[in-house]
Amino acid sequence: MRAREVVLLLFIILAGVVVHEIQHGNFPIFWDFEEGILWNAEEYSFEETLTVEPPFPADLAVQNAHGRVDVQGAETDRITITLTKRIYRKNEADARAVSDRLRAVLRKEPGRVVLSTTRDEFRKRRNFETDFRIVCPARMAVTVDNSYGDVTAVGLGALSVDNPHGTVSASDVSGPVSVINGYQDVELLRCGAGVSVDSRHSKITVREVQGKLHLIQRYGSIRFEKIMGEVEIDAPHTDIAGLDSPSALKIANSYEPIRLTNSGPVRIEADHSDFEAEYIRGNCEVRDSYGRIRLTDVEGSILIDGRSLSVAGQKLLGADIQITSSYQNVDLKEFSGRTTIRLSHADLALAPTLLSGPIDVQAEYTGIRFYWPKGERYPLEARSRGGRVNWNVDAPSQTEGNGTFILRAFADAVGKPEVKLATTYEDIVIEE
Repeated sequence: MRAREVVLLLFIILAGVVVHEIQHGNFPIFWDFEEGILWNAEEYSFEETLTVEPPFPADLAVQNAHGRVDVQGAETDRITITLTKRIYRKNEADARAVSDRLRAVLRKEPGRVVLSTTRDEFRKRRNFETDFRIVCPARMAVTVDNSYGDVTAVGLGALSVDNPHGTVSASDVSGPVSVINGYQDVELLRCGAGVSVDSRHSKITVREVQGKLHLIQRYGSIRFEKIMGEVEIDAPHTDIAGLDSPSALKIANSYEPIRLTNSGPVRIEADHSDFEAEYIRGNCEVRDSYGRIRLTDVEGSILIDGRSLSVAGQKLLGADIQITSSYQNVDLKEFSGRTTIRLSHADLALAPTLLSGPIDVQAEYTGIRFYWPKGERYPLEARSRGGRVNWNVDAPSQTEGNGTFILRAFADAVGKPEVKLATTYEDIVIEE
């Protein structure tokens, strides 16, 4: 390692140690997002309380920056507000002078009460944070505009939050919930109506929603559970997992896995994403490329379309199965409906149960292994150009070949679903 690289490595290690010590309060240094580093400063805390007596509008708007907002719905007819001012200065006198100017501001507008601070009156040396604790009537509609601080809300009638660079946590909201944030986590629990989240570089967790769920995410993770309404997710570069959501799901993703358990109908638009689903109560449509598809216990029809997709399916109970792929293997077990497969440069294994629809396989450069339902009779035609067809079933068959090997069996099974298998330059093996 050269001297310049050693110096750079030591600088990185030292910077990490300094940041760690600052975060844990071991250095008298504070960081302000607007003014940078504060040397030899200490934190001083001051509180003030306000009360809003009825009557007042049904909506509350909170406008804050660089601080926390905590809103609690309660059995009360008034709004109680506690403002905590955390001020960073070299001495208490300077901090108190700032606190005297930094106040909560309340105003009533048509249809809403607006809560803010006098922060904007400070043109220089803000170096403070403002935290609101609010207790308001249960089921009140609340809008929060905040930044660089956490927002929590419980027991409200509706909630709208715009909080860049801050976490958002809400629960037991009876009406709609809307969240915009980035770089910090979002957790929403027990929401009585629709939920929408627009976030970046965060972890989103949503559980027990009675309405629809709409998520926009980039570079993070999503976990959702027990969503009763429709689910729509647009989330490239995001790890997605869903559980116990019976309505329709529409998911767009790339480069990260998608996992669903016990869901309703599914539509996936992806690129370089693995998709795994179990207990799907409806149709399943997947359009992807360069991924792995794993399906278990699907009640509806299946459509899989893409390039370089590895497909494995078991207990596929729908009336129609359509698969198009290449360069990756396809393996299906315990299916019976109409099945259409287009595959190239891979291996194909099919193990159906009693057939309720025809099977049509058109493949190129693909080895096919077909497990014949024991004792059943279905009209069969298997052909391989440049390869062979191996018939390992205890039943008569007819073969012909002139560059293309063709095998037919059960031609007299008129009216039953047909099985047609075709490939090139690879063998077809049929066995019980």
